[in-house]
Order: sequence, then C-alpha cells, then structure tokens
Amino acid sequence: MSIWIHLREQVGKRRAPAKIDLILCSDTGNTAHYANQFIKGAERGGAEVTAHRFHRRNEFNPSLNGDALVVAFPVSGWKPPWPLLDWLSSSLPHGAGKPAFCLYTSAGGPENAGISIWVHLTVRGYRVCGRMWAAYPLNVPTLRIGPASLWKFLDRQVPIEEDLKAAEEAGEAFARGGRAGLPIVFWPSLLWLLGYLLDNRWINVFLYRNYVWKGRCNHCNRCIEHCPIERLRLVDGFPRPVGTCALCLGCINLCPKNAMHMACWTEYGNPYKPRWPGLVVKRKHRRRTDPDE
Repeated sequence: MSIWIHLREQVGKRRAPAKIDLILCSDTGNTAHYANQFIKGAERGGAEVTAHRFHRRNEFNPSLNGDALVVAFPVSGWKPPWPLLDWLSSSLPHGAGKPAFCLYTSAGGPENAGISIWVHLTVRGYRVCGRMWAAYPLNVPTLRIGPASLWKFLDRQVPIEEDLKAAEEAGEAFARGGRAGLPIVFWPSLLWLLGYLLDNRWINVFLYRNYVWKGRCNHCNRCIEHCPIERLRLVDGFPRPVGTCALCLGCINLCPKNAMHMACWTEYGNPYKPRWPGLVVKRKHRRRTDPDE
C-alpha cells in the first residue's frame, strides 16, 4: 500500500518540461518506431525532444541537458535488456528530481519491466511519472515456428492503431506537465526474476553461443556491424563469438542468408525481418580479427 501511495504522489502536478532527453534502446527498430509516436506527441505538447540512441554500451556518452527524461526499450526476458540496466546503474547522471517516463515494447505481457526501470531511475534521483507499452512483432526466432508466410501475416497485425495513438497522447500529456500514460504497478509473478537469472552479463558468456553455417554465409559482416557488445570477431573470414552476449538476437534476425544461429536454439525458427529497417542501427564495418592472426 505504501508503494502505491508513493507512486501516486509521483504523478502529481508538475512543471511542463521545455526539453526532454529520450534514451532509446532498439535492436530491430520496433521500439524506435514506438518512441517516434511518443516524440510526435511530446513535440505537439511544446517540448523539444533529443533522442540518444543507446546501442553500444562502451560508446554511449550522451549529454543529458533536458529537464525531463524518457527511457525507451524492448522487453528482453520479462525485463529491460541487461546492457541498458548496466548503464543506468553505473553511468546515468543523478536526476535531482527530474520527471521521467518509461516507454517499452513487448511481444506479449511485459511483466514487471516497468518496475525494473522505475527502481533504477528512482535510485538515480528521477521522479517517474508514468509508463506506456505496446505489443510489437515477436522477434525471437526460436518461437517463430511455422510457414514464413504465416509470420509475415502475424507481424502485420501489430502494433495496433490505438496503442500508437495512446503513445502520442502520453507524449503530449508528459510534455504539458499533466498525468501521462499508465501508473507503475507490480505484478505478483516470478517470471521477471527468472529473466534476470537467464539473461545477464555473466551467464550469457556460457549459455548463449553464436555460430555461423559457413555454407550459407556471404561474408557481409552485418552481424559484426550490429552486435552491441562487439562479441563477434572475424576469424578466417567468418564471425566467431568472444565474451558475453547481449541477447538482442540482431545477428540472427539481420542475417540476409539465415546463416547465423544460437546453438541448439534458433535453428528451426524463422528470423524476424525488421518491419522498419531504416530504424535499425547501422555502422560501417571495422574489421575485428583474432589477436593471434
């Protein structure tokens, strides 16, 4: 009860922010598409929004000069992606009471992803005023069993127009200083704890092993270009994993030849080809080789 009262107090009347910083974590472009709806509404509400694209943890050093913060992310294992949580915990500047908002996408129920971000932002001194989320296409190849034509059809069913409109309205309300989005609530489920156990920087070194089917690989290096942890290195002309995994599945979903896979996990599913490829992070390939080469 005390937590609920505290959260209700946080969404009270506040000053309208003139400038909003939006930290955007999006692997296959879905969350970027959703965040654009929020930005559209916020700008209509009179705020200037600066989007900071979080992708490679070691290259992310934004100047957060706004008077409000929005964090947008895809749900990974019933929680936010671990690299984003790592950065928020260790590198996010203290908020000094600035208002904040949580924005996220999920293929199903997002569980307590909102609570996870609320905890991190609150600890860093931000006043979380609300959240919004929407269902987007499933991008986990393992679960995409069946004809590719079926998944192409299913992918077109989301997001629904009402969710996009709600994100715009939340952006406008947040920018005007009013009540925005949904309240932060805790769901009595242990799935989010399971997500933390099965997807983190330590277990991912051993549990998830990328490998390439050499007969299919066309040496485009898109997997290496995209990897947010720079786990993949070029060895003898083929990508090879070294270190931990972000579990973004970008190397698999973005492979044009379905050559990259996660051992004993993704071989029989259908990769998710981004609905909005222009929103996927791209970078010119920098050759990464085995140190002994």
